[in-house]
Amino acid sequence: PSPPPPSGRSSAAEHQPSKLGVAGSNPVARSKTMTRQTTAFAAIGACAIAYLLTAAVCKNWQNAPQPHARIERVEILRIDADSIVLRPWLAVSFDPVVAQILAHQPVVLTGNLNTFIEDRHVATTQLSTRQIRVQQKIQIPTRTALNWQTVFQVIRTLYGSNEASNRDSFRYQLKGTIRIGTGDLGWTLPIAYSGQLPILRLPAVRLQAVRIKQVSLEGIALTLHLEIQNRMATPLEITQANLQVRLPDGTQLTGNQQGTTTLPPKGAKPLTIDVQLTRDKIRLDHIQLLRKGNLSVNVSASMEVRFPQLTGTPRLPLTLNWTRQIER
Repeated sequence: PSPPPPSGRSSAAEHQPSKLGVAGSNPVARSKTMTRQTTAFAAIGACAIAYLLTAAVCKNWQNAPQPHARIERVEILRIDADSIVLRPWLAVSFDPVVAQILAHQPVVLTGNLNTFIEDRHVATTQLSTRQIRVQQKIQIPTRTALNWQTVFQVIRTLYGSNEASNRDSFRYQLKGTIRIGTGDLGWTLPIAYSGQLPILRLPAVRLQAVRIKQVSLEGIALTLHLEIQNRMATPLEITQANLQVRLPDGTQLTGNQQGTTTLPPKGAKPLTIDVQLTRDKIRLDHIQLLRKGNLSVNVSASMEVRFPQLTGTPRLPLTLNWTRQIER
C-alpha cells in the first residue's frame, strides 16, 4: 500500500463529488438532500391526487356525494303593525372530500322560498345570489316577510271572522329549492320547514285615574293609575313606559316607568306612574289651577311591548292618548 499523503495535503479521492453532488464524507448533507427530495415528491403526489379528485368531481358532478340542505331554524327578525319579517337559517352539509376540493372554488348559492299559511301559498321570495366559502357545514341567513293583512285574510277565509279574532297563532310552511355550484356544474337541493307563528296583539291599557300627589311651590306631582291586560297566550313585558300630562295652558308634567312590568298569559296587572313638574317651572297659577278642582287634562303614553318567549324577542311600540279629570 502507498503511504498516506503528507500532512497539509489531501488525496484526489476526497475531492471527487458523489452522485448526489455533495461530499461523500458528509452524511448530514446527504440526509438533508434526501429530505428535500422526499418532501418534493410528496407535494407532487398531493397535487396529483387533488387534481385527479377535482377532475373526477368535475367530470361526473352529479355522482359526487350530494350535500344535505335544510332550514335549521327560523327567527322573528322584526314585527311591526304591517308585517312580520322572518330570518330562516339554511344549514348545508358537505362530504369532507368534496368540501376540501371546493374550499377554494368560486361556489355560488341561489334559490327561492315559497311561503304558505295554513297550506295556502301567499308569497315567493327569491334568495339573493351570493358566493359562499364551502366548509363541511355552513350556515346561511336568509330573509322573508309576511303581511299581517294577508295573514288575517287567509285565516278569516278558512275559519271565519270569529275564529280569526280568537286565534293566538297560525301554522306556516316554507318550501323551496337552493342551487349550489360553480359555473354550469352544481346541485339543486330541496328545503322545507314548518312551524307556528303567534298572532301578536298589543295589550289593552286602561287609564283608571289621575290623582294629585303633591301641589306646592316645592313640587307638583300627579299619580297615574293604569291597568294593562295581556290579550295573548304568551307572557309579555312592558318597558320604557313614558307618560305626559298636559295642563290646559300647555304645561307638561312628565314621568317614566321604573323597571319592567311582566304580564302572564291572558293576565292583567296595575301600573302606577308619577309625573312631575320640576320646581323651576312651577308658577303660582299652576297651584291655583290644580287646587281649584274639576280640571281635565290630556294624558299621553308611549311604551315598548316585548314578547320574551318568542324567537328573536319581538318588540312593538304602543302609543295611547286619553282625556281625564284630575281626582283628589
